Amino acid sequence: MRSMLRKTRTALIVATFGLASASAWAANHNVTVGGSAGLVFVDAGTGTNVTNIAAGDTVTFTNSGGTHNAASDPGAVTAFHCSNACGTAPIGNPNGSAWSATITFPTPGTIPYHCDAHQSFGMVGTINVTVPVDLQSFKID
Repeated sequence: MRSMLRKTRTALIVATFGLASASAWAANHNVTVGGSAGLVFVDAGTGTNVTNIAAGDTVTFTNSGGTHNAASDPGAVTAFHCSNACGTAPIGNPNGSAWSATITFPTPGTIPYHCDAHQSFGMVGTINVTVPVDLQSFKID
């Protein structure tokens, strides 16, 4: 009986975690664009212009004031050009409205990005996308 209960628990745990997709585990990371901090991108988690995420996570850029956008540097593994809309130029050009844009990053790699209007003033950031950790199966005694 005890062996049957142990197998049932293990099967339930494996089935529960096995059915969850990678997107179910995805997290969102918030980056403030401009505002009172100046011509900068600030990740809410790190307090810097560097955002560390797992593949499949999203980043939400939110303009806090000023005419800005967020655009990946040429050749980035995940390309984006966003402000009040996302796409290729002229969509996603610097905009002074209170915009917010969310981008999914499916591919591991380092993605440098910038504000088209203020890159020369140092308004740049980096998103480091790592391979997510897989869940391991285990047995309960």
